[in-house]
Amino acid sequence: MYNQYNHISELNLTVSSRDEQTIIEDVYFTAPLKITKPFFKNNWLLIMLISVSAGLMSGDAQLLNLHIKKDSQAELTSQSYEKIHYMNEGFAHRKTNIQIDKNACFLYHPLPILPFKNSNLKNEVTVHLKDETSRFAYSEVLACGRAARNEIFAYTKYQSLSKIFMQDKLIYLDNSIYIPSQINMSEFLMYEKYTHLLNFIYIGNVDEGIFPFVYDIFNNSIDINGGISKIENGICIKILSTNSENLLKVENLILNYIKNLI
Repeated sequence: MYNQYNHISELNLTVSSRDEQTIIEDVYFTAPLKITKPFFKNNWLLIMLISVSAGLMSGDAQLLNLHIKKDSQAELTSQSYEKIHYMNEGFAHRKTNIQIDKNACFLYHPLPILPFKNSNLKNEVTVHLKDETSRFAYSEVLACGRAARNEIFAYTKYQSLSKIFMQDKLIYLDNSIYIPSQINMSEFLMYEKYTHLLNFIYIGNVDEGIFPFVYDIFNNSIDINGGISKIENGICIKILSTNSENLLKVENLILNYIKNLI
Protein backbone atom coordinates (compact mmCIF):
# COMPACT_ATOMS: atom_id res chain seq x y z
CA MET A 1 0.00 0.00 0.00
CA TYR A 2 1.12 3.57 -0.72
CA ASN A 3 2.13 5.43 2.44
CA GLN A 4 4.70 8.20 2.53
CA TYR A 5 4.96 7.99 6.34
CA ASN A 6 5.61 4.23 6.51
CA HIS A 7 2.73 3.70 8.93
CA ILE A 8 -0.44 1.81 8.08
CA SER A 9 -3.49 2.02 10.33
CA GLU A 10 -4.96 -1.47 10.65
CA LEU A 11 -8.11 -3.21 11.75
CA ASN A 12 -8.10 -7.01 11.86
CA LEU A 13 -11.48 -8.41 12.87
CA THR A 14 -12.77 -11.98 13.01
CA VAL A 15 -16.32 -12.91 14.00
CA SER A 16 -17.68 -16.42 14.48
CA SER A 17 -20.79 -18.24 15.61
CA ARG A 18 -20.97 -19.83 19.05
CA ASP A 19 -24.14 -21.37 20.49
CA GLU A 20 -26.11 -19.83 17.59
CA GLN A 21 -24.88 -16.34 18.45
CA THR A 22 -22.31 -14.28 16.57
CA ILE A 23 -19.35 -13.12 18.63
CA ILE A 24 -16.07 -11.31 18.08
CA GLU A 25 -13.49 -14.06 18.05
CA ASP A 26 -10.47 -11.83 17.56
CA VAL A 27 -9.79 -8.13 17.03
CA TYR A 28 -6.66 -6.04 16.63
CA PHE A 29 -6.39 -2.38 15.65
CA THR A 30 -3.88 0.46 15.54
CA ALA A 31 -4.50 4.19 15.90
CA PRO A 32 -6.54 5.96 14.80
CA LEU A 33 -8.82 2.98 14.06
CA LYS A 34 -10.82 1.22 16.76
CA ILE A 35 -14.25 -0.33 17.26
CA THR A 36 -16.91 0.26 19.90
CA LYS A 37 -18.31 -2.46 22.11
CA PRO A 38 -20.65 -4.46 19.84
CA PHE A 39 -24.28 -5.12 20.60
CA PHE A 40 -26.94 -7.50 19.36
CA LYS A 41 -30.19 -6.82 17.54
CA ASN A 42 -32.42 -9.51 16.04
CA ASN A 43 -29.59 -12.07 15.99
CA TRP A 44 -27.21 -9.65 14.29
CA LEU A 45 -23.88 -8.58 15.76
CA LEU A 46 -23.67 -4.81 15.22
CA ILE A 47 -20.19 -3.27 15.17
CA MET A 48 -19.23 0.40 14.79
CA LEU A 49 -15.89 1.50 13.38
CA ILE A 50 -14.33 4.65 14.83
CA SER A 51 -11.45 6.71 13.49
CA VAL A 52 -10.03 8.90 16.26
CA SER A 53 -8.73 11.55 13.89
CA ALA A 54 -9.87 14.59 11.95
CA GLY A 55 -10.06 12.56 8.75
CA LEU A 56 -7.78 11.22 6.04
CA MET A 57 -4.74 13.25 4.99
CA SER A 58 -2.27 12.88 2.14
CA GLY A 59 -0.17 9.77 2.66
CA ASP A 60 -2.58 8.14 5.09
CA ALA A 61 -3.13 4.43 4.57
CA GLN A 62 -5.69 2.15 6.20
CA LEU A 63 -5.89 -1.63 5.94
CA LEU A 64 -9.00 -3.49 7.08
CA ASN A 65 -9.00 -7.30 7.20
CA LEU A 66 -12.41 -8.73 8.05
CA HIS A 67 -13.22 -12.44 8.41
CA ILE A 68 -16.84 -13.54 8.81
CA LYS A 69 -16.79 -17.19 9.80
CA LYS A 70 -19.31 -19.94 9.13
CA ASP A 71 -22.93 -19.35 10.27
CA SER A 72 -22.24 -15.86 11.63
CA GLN A 73 -24.19 -12.65 10.93
CA ALA A 74 -22.46 -9.31 11.37
CA GLU A 75 -23.09 -5.70 10.42
CA LEU A 76 -20.39 -3.02 10.33
CA THR A 77 -20.94 0.71 10.05
CA SER A 78 -18.95 3.82 11.03
CA GLN A 79 -19.42 6.50 13.64
CA SER A 80 -19.15 9.57 11.43
CA TYR A 81 -18.74 10.86 7.90
CA GLU A 82 -15.29 10.18 6.43
CA LYS A 83 -13.60 13.53 5.78
CA ILE A 84 -10.92 13.54 3.09
CA HIS A 85 -8.82 16.65 3.67
CA TYR A 86 -7.15 19.13 1.32
CA MET A 87 -3.95 17.73 -0.22
CA ASN A 88 -1.17 19.63 -1.94
CA GLU A 89 0.01 16.35 -3.47
CA GLY A 90 -0.30 12.59 -3.02
CA PHE A 91 -3.41 10.72 -1.94
CA ALA A 92 -4.94 8.69 0.87
CA HIS A 93 -5.52 4.96 0.48
CA ARG A 94 -7.91 2.55 2.16
CA LYS A 95 -7.86 -1.17 1.38
CA THR A 96 -10.51 -3.52 2.78
CA ASN A 97 -10.20 -7.30 2.50
CA ILE A 98 -13.27 -9.33 3.43
CA GLN A 99 -13.58 -13.10 3.70
CA ILE A 100 -17.08 -14.56 4.16
CA ASP A 101 -17.38 -18.25 4.94
CA LYS A 102 -20.14 -20.76 4.28
CA ASN A 103 -23.65 -19.73 5.42
CA ALA A 104 -22.33 -16.43 6.79
CA CYS A 105 -23.67 -12.94 6.13
CA PHE A 106 -21.97 -9.55 6.34
CA LEU A 107 -23.49 -6.10 5.85
CA TYR A 108 -20.94 -3.29 5.44
CA HIS A 109 -22.33 0.24 5.21
CA PRO A 110 -20.03 3.01 6.44
CA LEU A 111 -21.33 6.57 6.62
CA PRO A 112 -20.78 8.85 3.59
CA ILE A 113 -17.41 9.96 2.26
CA LEU A 114 -16.92 13.74 2.22
CA PRO A 115 -14.06 14.79 -0.10
CA PHE A 116 -12.73 18.30 0.56
CA LYS A 117 -11.31 20.54 -2.15
CA ASN A 118 -8.12 19.11 -3.73
CA SER A 119 -8.49 15.79 -1.91
CA ASN A 120 -7.58 12.44 -3.44
CA LEU A 121 -8.69 9.01 -2.19
CA LYS A 122 -8.27 5.49 -3.49
CA ASN A 123 -10.78 3.16 -1.84
CA GLU A 124 -10.41 -0.59 -2.53
CA VAL A 125 -12.76 -3.34 -1.37
CA THR A 126 -11.99 -7.00 -2.16
CA VAL A 127 -14.42 -9.71 -1.08
CA HIS A 128 -13.99 -13.49 -1.16
CA LEU A 129 -17.18 -15.53 -0.75
CA LYS A 130 -16.85 -19.21 0.14
CA ASP A 131 -19.87 -20.31 -1.93
CA GLU A 132 -23.47 -19.39 -2.79
CA THR A 133 -24.51 -19.58 0.87
CA SER A 134 -22.17 -16.66 1.65
CA ARG A 135 -24.05 -13.35 1.59
CA PHE A 136 -22.70 -9.82 1.40
CA ALA A 137 -24.09 -6.29 1.18
CA TYR A 138 -21.94 -3.20 0.65
CA SER A 139 -23.11 0.38 0.52
CA GLU A 140 -21.00 3.39 -0.39
CA VAL A 141 -22.24 6.99 -0.32
CA LEU A 142 -20.07 9.65 -1.96
CA ALA A 143 -20.81 13.34 -1.42
CA CYS A 144 -19.81 16.02 -3.90
CA GLY A 145 -17.77 17.81 -1.23
CA ARG A 146 -18.53 20.61 1.22
CA ALA A 147 -21.43 22.09 -0.71
CA ALA A 148 -22.08 24.74 1.97
CA ARG A 149 -18.61 26.13 1.18
CA ASN A 150 -19.22 25.92 -2.56
CA GLU A 151 -16.82 22.97 -2.80
CA ILE A 152 -18.94 21.06 -5.30
CA PHE A 153 -16.89 18.45 -7.18
CA ALA A 154 -13.75 20.36 -6.19
CA TYR A 155 -11.80 17.27 -5.18
CA THR A 156 -8.83 16.14 -7.28
CA LYS A 157 -9.68 12.47 -7.69
CA TYR A 158 -11.78 9.73 -6.20
CA GLN A 159 -11.33 6.07 -7.10
CA SER A 160 -13.55 3.26 -5.84
CA LEU A 161 -12.44 -0.25 -6.81
CA SER A 162 -14.71 -3.12 -5.75
CA LYS A 163 -13.99 -6.78 -6.56
CA ILE A 164 -16.10 -9.72 -5.43
CA PHE A 165 -15.05 -13.34 -5.86
CA MET A 166 -17.06 -16.50 -5.27
CA GLN A 167 -15.02 -19.70 -4.99
CA ASP A 168 -12.11 -17.68 -6.45
CA LYS A 169 -14.15 -16.71 -9.53
CA LEU A 170 -14.58 -12.98 -10.14
CA ILE A 171 -18.33 -12.29 -10.21
CA TYR A 172 -18.38 -8.49 -9.79
CA LEU A 173 -15.98 -5.68 -10.68
CA ASP A 174 -16.58 -1.94 -10.41
CA ASN A 175 -13.70 0.48 -10.95
CA SER A 176 -15.15 3.99 -10.72
CA ILE A 177 -12.74 6.89 -11.17
CA TYR A 178 -13.89 10.51 -10.88
CA ILE A 179 -11.54 13.34 -11.87
CA PRO A 180 -13.68 16.51 -11.93
CA SER A 181 -10.96 18.57 -13.64
CA GLN A 182 -11.18 16.25 -16.66
CA ILE A 183 -14.94 15.77 -16.95
CA ASN A 184 -18.03 17.81 -16.22
CA MET A 185 -19.58 15.91 -13.32
CA SER A 186 -22.94 17.62 -13.89
CA GLU A 187 -23.32 16.67 -17.53
CA PHE A 188 -25.69 14.14 -19.08
CA LEU A 189 -25.00 10.54 -18.03
CA MET A 190 -23.01 11.77 -15.03
CA TYR A 191 -24.59 13.33 -11.92
CA GLU A 192 -26.65 15.81 -13.97
CA LYS A 193 -28.58 17.96 -11.41
CA TYR A 194 -27.59 15.78 -8.45
CA THR A 195 -24.57 15.92 -6.14
CA HIS A 196 -24.53 12.70 -4.08
CA LEU A 197 -24.21 9.05 -5.13
CA LEU A 198 -25.22 5.80 -3.43
CA ASN A 199 -23.70 2.59 -4.74
CA PHE A 200 -25.28 -0.52 -3.21
CA ILE A 201 -24.29 -4.13 -3.92
CA TYR A 202 -25.88 -7.30 -2.58
CA ILE A 203 -24.72 -10.84 -3.28
CA GLY A 204 -27.05 -13.51 -1.96
CA ASN A 205 -30.58 -14.86 -2.08
CA VAL A 206 -32.56 -12.27 -4.03
CA ASP A 207 -36.29 -12.57 -4.63
CA GLU A 208 -38.05 -10.83 -7.51
CA GLY A 209 -39.96 -8.67 -5.04
CA ILE A 210 -36.95 -6.45 -4.46
CA PHE A 211 -37.32 -4.85 -7.90
CA PRO A 212 -40.83 -3.40 -7.40
CA PHE A 213 -39.83 -2.58 -3.81
CA VAL A 214 -36.92 -0.42 -4.97
CA TYR A 215 -38.92 1.21 -7.76
CA ASP A 216 -41.65 2.07 -5.25
CA ILE A 217 -39.00 3.88 -3.22
CA PHE A 218 -37.95 5.83 -6.31
CA ASN A 219 -41.54 6.73 -7.18
CA ASN A 220 -42.47 7.80 -3.66
CA SER A 221 -39.33 9.71 -2.75
CA ILE A 222 -38.49 13.32 -3.44
CA ASP A 223 -35.19 14.36 -4.95
CA ILE A 224 -33.77 10.95 -5.86
CA ASN A 225 -33.22 9.09 -9.10
CA GLY A 226 -31.67 5.71 -9.71
CA GLY A 227 -31.82 2.21 -11.05
CA ILE A 228 -31.45 -1.42 -10.04
CA SER A 229 -29.70 -4.11 -12.06
CA LYS A 230 -29.51 -7.86 -11.67
CA ILE A 231 -25.96 -9.18 -11.52
CA GLU A 232 -24.58 -12.69 -11.03
CA ASN A 233 -25.91 -13.97 -7.71
CA GLY A 234 -27.23 -10.57 -6.68
CA ILE A 235 -28.19 -6.97 -7.44
CA CYS A 236 -26.53 -3.59 -7.92
CA ILE A 237 -28.35 -0.34 -7.13
CA LYS A 238 -27.13 3.16 -7.96
CA ILE A 239 -29.02 6.21 -6.70
CA LEU A 240 -28.45 9.96 -7.06
CA SER A 241 -29.70 12.74 -4.78
CA THR A 242 -28.79 16.26 -3.64
CA ASN A 243 -27.99 15.26 -0.06
CA SER A 244 -26.68 12.33 1.93
CA GLU A 245 -29.66 12.08 4.26
CA ASN A 246 -32.00 11.01 1.46
CA LEU A 247 -29.58 8.30 0.40
CA LEU A 248 -29.08 7.01 3.95
CA LYS A 249 -32.86 6.67 4.36
CA VAL A 250 -33.10 4.64 1.15
CA GLU A 251 -30.08 2.57 2.16
CA ASN A 252 -31.76 1.71 5.46
CA LEU A 253 -34.97 0.62 3.71
CA ILE A 254 -33.05 -1.67 1.36
CA LEU A 255 -30.94 -3.14 4.18
CA ASN A 256 -34.06 -3.95 6.19
CA TYR A 257 -35.59 -5.65 3.15
CA ILE A 258 -32.47 -7.77 2.70
CA LYS A 259 -32.37 -8.71 6.38
CA ASN A 260 -35.87 -10.12 6.01
CA LEU A 261 -34.61 -12.37 3.20
CA ILE A 262 -31.89 -13.88 5.35
